[in-house]
Amino acid sequence: MAEILAMGSALPERKLDQSQIQLFMSSFYQLNPVEARKLGFLYRQSNIQQRHMVVPDYSGLPEDQSFLPPHPGEGPWPNMEVRMAFYRQEALPLAEQAARHCLHQAPDSLPITHLITVSCTGMMTPGLDLLLLERLGLAPDTFRTSVNFMGCYAAVHALRMGEAFCRNQPKSRVLIVSVELCSLHIRPEWSEDAITAGLLFADGAAAVLLGGYEADTPPRFRLRNFYSRLAPQTAHAMSWDLSDVGFRMHLSSQVPDHLAQDLDALFAGALKHWNVEAKQIRHWAVHPGGKRILEVVEKGLSLEPEALVSSRHILGQCGNMSSATILFVLQHLLSQNPAPGYLFGLAFGPGLVSECLLLEIG
Repeated sequence: MAEILAMGSALPERKLDQSQIQLFMSSFYQLNPVEARKLGFLYRQSNIQQRHMVVPDYSGLPEDQSFLPPHPGEGPWPNMEVRMAFYRQEALPLAEQAARHCLHQAPDSLPITHLITVSCTGMMTPGLDLLLLERLGLAPDTFRTSVNFMGCYAAVHALRMGEAFCRNQPKSRVLIVSVELCSLHIRPEWSEDAITAGLLFADGAAAVLLGGYEADTPPRFRLRNFYSRLAPQTAHAMSWDLSDVGFRMHLSSQVPDHLAQDLDALFAGALKHWNVEAKQIRHWAVHPGGKRILEVVEKGLSLEPEALVSSRHILGQCGNMSSATILFVLQHLLSQNPAPGYLFGLAFGPGLVSECLLLEIG
């Protein structure tokens, strides 16, 4: 078994209001007045107030224009090499900041035995795991691995791996670090996918420290179990592909509907797998993939509005940071001194796959 010992997070310094990003998108893609009004309506309805970006251009200020051409088709578009160089430059310090914040909260100074890095917005070799290991001054023989390109549910997958390490080696200290730079992957074409990505996604990093524990030492936040389910016939609804000019996301507007149709089976399957009753779930940490996603989960599971306060808070203040987002939600919820009981965690991504976790709060 494993417990959460500490958590930390980091955001890029560049914080932009949602309205500021909307004006940039309208200007950059040279939308006509009707298109611009429609886009403004979508941004106002998003329940997102602000987002953090590493790409400076989103501010819309002339002095910040350095990564993108003035408009699509009016200059060289950043290719994969340029984007990955930017990723290498920006991802490592942000990941290090989140990791150090996490380790500063740790209740002991025992050495890190395992390092798991998570990212789906960039790739490089040597990987983030090796670079972070050196930046943090971890032992050169620290076990390390990476969860790459899995999408928004990847951090739950990493927690599952970390719990397995702790279960097999109770003296383990597993550091998980997720960093996502979604702003790197703006597309040259104006499309439904470009609208959705520009509306929702942002940058951030989060870290969590797991430790094994002895049976006679009750943990505060104990990872009890996990559950994964693929929603049948939904692979077309969400995808994340490589292209010559960067990563290309496809995110169907039907994703909330697909999730709604599978939600009963997902929830029932998780509870059965965990041998837990619905009435035992007291807290909810749901990946805020967007406003409609949270509405679907709230309605489908008959939750009270306050059940998703942490998810809505992170959506409003940070947007969707892909895999790091669920860790931000967990950190916010656990920092509120929640009452003892079970927490149901849920994140989802390409597939359409849902990853669930059961956390016991002591």
